[in-house]
Amino acid sequence: MIRAAVFGVWIGAVALGASTGAGVIASAPRADKPAASATTLESRKTRSLQAPVLSHGVVQGYLVAQFVYTGDAAALKALPVAPDAFLLDEALRYLYARGEADLSDISRIKVDELTGLLRERVNARLGVAVVKEVMAHELTFVSREQVRKQ
Repeated sequence: MIRAAVFGVWIGAVALGASTGAGVIASAPRADKPAASATTLESRKTRSLQAPVLSHGVVQGYLVAQFVYTGDAAALKALPVAPDAFLLDEALRYLYARGEADLSDISRIKVDELTGLLRERVNARLGVAVVKEVMAHELTFVSREQVRKQ
């Protein structure tokens, strides 16, 4: 009989301790959420760029490219001109400046080099380092025969 009474007191003490501990933990002040970063990045997608690929004066197909770039949201909104036009212009300049390379073989295009150079040149033309990163969203070659089938 004493054994049952001690066992009952033990269970009551454990239940009381557990409920008190849960109450203390629930009412404890919560740690502040980490402060939001001062800069909010925004990503934007350029329109699609179709550049003809010429070989001996004949159109062999089209290089289709689309880029995504990120930058500080406030700085992008403050710009008088969106960086899209500069980014597409610099992409064309890069691709056509490589006259010795066959653009129909897009595996020869070094995407890391292209995106890094685009970021640097666009920021230089804007006069402000607003573009943080440039990514190739689409980079494909469409042959003349594929265009005719569509």
